[in-house]
Order: sequence, then C-alpha cells, then structure tokens
Amino acid sequence: MVTRHKINTDFYDDTFSLLAIHSSLEDHSLVFMLNHYLKTGFKRKRKDLLLTDTISFPIYEWDDTIHDRYWTCMGNSCEIEESFNINDLFGSEVGISKYHLIPEHKDVDYFLKIEQDGSFSENEVIKQIAIIPQVIAAYSVNRNELRSIENIIY
Repeated sequence: MVTRHKINTDFYDDTFSLLAIHSSLEDHSLVFMLNHYLKTGFKRKRKDLLLTDTISFPIYEWDDTIHDRYWTCMGNSCEIEESFNINDLFGSEVGISKYHLIPEHKDVDYFLKIEQDGSFSENEVIKQIAIIPQVIAAYSVNRNELRSIENIIY
C-alpha cells in the first residue's frame, strides 16, 4: 500500500502560475511541441503523480536554473479499465472510468504549473503556447478558485 501525505494548503507558499491547455495531442507529443516552441527542456519524471493506488497522471518537469523557475506539465485525465459486478446472465462487465486531476476543469487536457520567485509574464507564455498548431486554447487559471488544489501540490 502506498503512503499518502497530505499537505495543508494553508502553509503552502503559492508562488506559481497555472495555465490550462486544450489539445488533442498525446502527452509526449505536447511536451515535444512545448520544448520546441517554448525552448524548454521538459523530461518525464520516473514516477507518475499518484492520487490513489490505481489513479495516476503523467508528469513532465523542467528546472529552469537560468530564470529560477520550475515548470511542470501534467495531464488532467486518467482512464482506467474496471470490472463491474452485475448480477445478471453475463456476470461482470468491463468498463472504462475516467478520472480528472482537477475535476473543476474536466474540459482541460493539460495543466502547466510554473513555480517562480519574482515577476513573470504569463501572457507571453500563453502567446507562445497558442502558436503551436495542435493547441486549441491556452489560458491562465485562477488557483484561488480551485477546490482540488492539493492534487497539484506535491
């Protein structure tokens, strides 16, 4: 069993920007395009972001030491094949359940979290992301309105 540690958000210093990205690209393809257009260096973490024993999300990170920023790109959805016990002629059924990292924004495909100290231009990054042909939309998310903010604080 995996031990989960909860972080109290009252003591967390929230000096990060959160951007939502809508795209039909797979996570590795989106990260490749972000690396190309934003000149970033995202690499996949060895371990996925775990919410439970079975629910995990791919996570990519880049430590920008020049500008003192830590970038994280996270997928917002996870599909798990589950079997449901039904008392009928066929026994159990297999179905796919979809879970979201931030359920308040189910329509968002990816989140880009940028941790920084000091000033930072979100609009410039959003403009650069919008140039990517396969990106439908990119915008800033107000993290104060999120009920599930603890899912992206690790």
